[in-house]
Amino acid sequence: MEQVSSFSGMSARVRRLVGATVLTAALAWPVMAEECVGPPGVRPAEGAWDALMAEIEVMTSPDIVDFQMGEQVIYRMRDRSQTDMMDPIVEHLRDLKPEIEMIQGYFDRPPTRPVLVVESQLEDYNLPPAFVHCARRGEEHDVNWLDRPGVEAFPTGLCIMVVRTHTISGSAKLRYALSHEWMHTLQNDAYTPETMAQLWWAEGSAEWAAQVMNPGTAFRDHKITEFYAKQRRCDLTQHSYDAQPFFFWSEQAFSADWVVAMAMGGRRFTSDPAGVAQTLPPDRWMDWAIAQADRTVTMPDGRPLPAQLEAEPLEISDSCEARLEAAPLSVQLREVSLPEGAASRLRIEANDARVAIRKSGETDWQRLDPGTTFLDPPFETLELVAIMPSGRDMNVRLSMDNTDGGSCACHIGRWMEAPRAVAEDRMDGARDALAAAAQFLPPDKLAELREAQAKISGMNLEDKYHFRDETVELIAGDAGGDVSFRTRGPIINIRPGGGFSIEDPHVITSGDGERIEYFDYLHYGTWQVRDGILELDLESVRYRGVVEGPNSDGPQPIEGEGSSFTAASYIGGGGQWVTQCSAGQMTLLPKDERSRGPEKNAVLVRN
Repeated sequence: MEQVSSFSGMSARVRRLVGATVLTAALAWPVMAEECVGPPGVRPAEGAWDALMAEIEVMTSPDIVDFQMGEQVIYRMRDRSQTDMMDPIVEHLRDLKPEIEMIQGYFDRPPTRPVLVVESQLEDYNLPPAFVHCARRGEEHDVNWLDRPGVEAFPTGLCIMVVRTHTISGSAKLRYALSHEWMHTLQNDAYTPETMAQLWWAEGSAEWAAQVMNPGTAFRDHKITEFYAKQRRCDLTQHSYDAQPFFFWSEQAFSADWVVAMAMGGRRFTSDPAGVAQTLPPDRWMDWAIAQADRTVTMPDGRPLPAQLEAEPLEISDSCEARLEAAPLSVQLREVSLPEGAASRLRIEANDARVAIRKSGETDWQRLDPGTTFLDPPFETLELVAIMPSGRDMNVRLSMDNTDGGSCACHIGRWMEAPRAVAEDRMDGARDALAAAAQFLPPDKLAELREAQAKISGMNLEDKYHFRDETVELIAGDAGGDVSFRTRGPIINIRPGGGFSIEDPHVITSGDGERIEYFDYLHYGTWQVRDGILELDLESVRYRGVVEGPNSDGPQPIEGEGSSFTAASYIGGGGQWVTQCSAGQMTLLPKDERSRGPEKNAVLVRN
């Protein structure tokens, strides 16, 4: 079924009627599997409707066939050259009578639409192989106004079923097309044109009905394959004929009555995901998702589907985070991979999506509560199936949290650097920075630089910490002052998502009586793991505190944020590190100094 977009060149009377009717098609034009747009509707070529009416106008007078579909009267008009030939369309319909009447029985009110069946030989008008065109209930159809005897007597609410048999190859396909189209006459009887315009439901359920009436049919398998290709990124309302697996499942989970009655609520329950989501409670949408993941959805005759939902990989990256983003009411199946050696809890933030997981070796799905769930290790693999039962897009976030494993799972958390047993001179960074600066200073400034280099060369701070900013000790030491740190060692916060900070609040007192107290003093930046190497990239420093001196009127607040060139030059966190992890402890060995022995290690202890 496709909504009429335009029939150019028709009379004003016909245009008014067509605007209030629905054209329903049996076979869709090819759709790229990865397209994710609403079906465009039929746009017949200019003059198509007039050409069809002209064909009907020279056909035989309408006859009532010798059987009905329940309360539906069937009329037949043929090309005059075929009157002495067997009528395969009528014979197929006669054979389909029990199946069609079975489907009719699922409607609350017995369908009564009269149906006129005609064949068309039209070419080059962009018409589908078969379609149904119905007048509104209580109104006459366009054919009633043709200039020929008999047609004026057609009852109101007539549906025309047009079959272009020369475009349908084989008896089985013709029977399938008739089954599909007859379902549309039933839908037009029970639903308004506005509701019928929702192609995903009308076409998906018509395909279900045709499959029920034609067990063993396989030539529509490509539509089912298309469903699973499009579902990766399309919501349910953006499907059309390919939506049939949903109705296969609906019959299995509920009943055929439910399939037929699904859209009885009208347009607001079929036109967009938010409305469709209200037709089932969230747990039932989760049933639909799990049925796909478990491959328990079958064809109506019990055969396996020709295509199934396939799991896609979802890797928790070295930043310890991954996201699952998808359209509403689309079922997503992922095989989650954790970082090598991960031993942390896995945080799953569903954000209103419905999520179920299954660890390696398990057969049953564990349905997660909405919100945030933590999973404890160990597990080798993890399957995750999710659906967003609303009109909003799915956004599920997975992240590692506080671990003792390897790779990023080891790094995440709050750590304190332990002091080395043997102190060492940590002035290498300062010397390197001054040497680099010498290239850019004017000659009149070189004397000051040489003086600073000489001063540093005479110092030996015996610093026991890699992750502590030497500049504060240089400033204090130059004036004969002192530095008092508030924590035993620097606090390293390595967070999911690739961010980190180094806290080191302290108090500086100088020889001339100035005192600076930093409540917050931290460097921050980004981190990543590449080829087993942890790379820390310091970006800037942020501080907040008070300063007081001989000439100040009491403590004065100070705060600021700036470029961390100094920090990157002096602090031990800059550069690349080889990591070694054990329970509660992470050891960092500078990549370019790994051969120089353990005295170069920075040992972090979980805080």
